[in-house]
Amino acid sequence: MTSQTQLELSLGPAGRHLAFNRDLADRAHLFRRVGGKAGTWTRLAANARSPYLDAEGFATDTPVEYYVQLTTRFGDEEARSRIVATVAPPSAQHKTPVF
Repeated sequence: MTSQTQLELSLGPAGRHLAFNRDLADRAHLFRRVGGKAGTWTRLAANARSPYLDAEGFATDTPVEYYVQLTTRFGDEEARSRIVATVAPPSAQHKTPVF
């Protein structure tokens, strides 16, 4: 049976920060789904390090979800996180200076 690991998501100016714990022998594979249940899960990073920064931009209010899967160096599943989710915030408005 696969146990559960923690995945924390925080938002910053550079993007979405994902933090998780893993043992040195574990491999962490980070997965992302964009667009809610209509989207498909894709592996964002293999053997990811924590914290991981996802700086990819998305349209405002786009749902973005993540989970991390820990495996042994032999590929056996050890733990999986719960799904964490957010929505893409409005992009920064850049004002053009008037001369």
